Amino acid sequence: MRLGKCIYSLRTANNLIMRIVKIIKHLIRQNHILAGRKPMRRTDILNQLVLKNRNSRYLEIGVRSGNNFQKVTAKHKDGVDPAGKCDYTMTSDEFFLFIKGTDRIYDLIFIDGFHGADQVLKDIENSLNHLDSNGTIVLHDCNPVKEVHQLKKPVTSTWNGTVWRAFAHLRMTRDDLSMCVVEADHGCGIIRRGIQKKFLLSPGEIINYAFLEVNREGLLNLITPKEFLSEYCNISMGIKKASACYSPLAPVFNSRVHSSTANITKK
Repeated sequence: MRLGKCIYSLRTANNLIMRIVKIIKHLIRQNHILAGRKPMRRTDILNQLVLKNRNSRYLEIGVRSGNNFQKVTAKHKDGVDPAGKCDYTMTSDEFFLFIKGTDRIYDLIFIDGFHGADQVLKDIENSLNHLDSNGTIVLHDCNPVKEVHQLKKPVTSTWNGTVWRAFAHLRMTRDDLSMCVVEADHGCGIIRRGIQKKFLLSPGEIINYAFLEVNREGLLNLITPKEFLSEYCNISMGIKKASACYSPLAPVFNSRVHSSTANITKK
């Protein structure tokens, strides 16, 4: 009996240690534990990308209060939100229908609208139609750290929705894009035209949160904030120098492969 209790206690302690180690690793990768440095936020990522071109043409889908929109330093900015503080008070579908057939092109598009996978996919596809050949799409909420955060409807104050499923779907079906997720601010997806190897499913695999937990790094092609700055500037530079760099964006990120594709947007 005592031996059994000892074994149980050891297992419980080991599980607790493993959970603590996992949390610490996650925080380090999220850039939360770096002395004297604030965590990278979506606005930091967007403004770093604006440095590519001081006259960047910027589109934001899902403006809401305008807090992020106002801080983005692009010279020309368009905002879309049916209930937001912006010029285009309409849905993203209505906006893209409005500019369809025009020569409206953007260098940088930030998608943070409705968080359902099907709508996110539509927003990405429509954005690609109006993206400069060397432009970038940034997609918020790609890396939910808890299962409850990625439900179809919000049940907690933090809600990432099923955005990760839309991102994963493109990782599995499009080899003409270059994609990764910066481990910062709930996961900021970076989408550019380029090259990537499709992330493929093994027979019988089911797309759910457990699948994401096991394959998170490869499926999302995760990179740290420091790696983001290095990839988009000079890989040999330190993080402080990289943040002030005006170099062109790196065209292709490293991609990882698994082994058949499925409809990622459906549970």
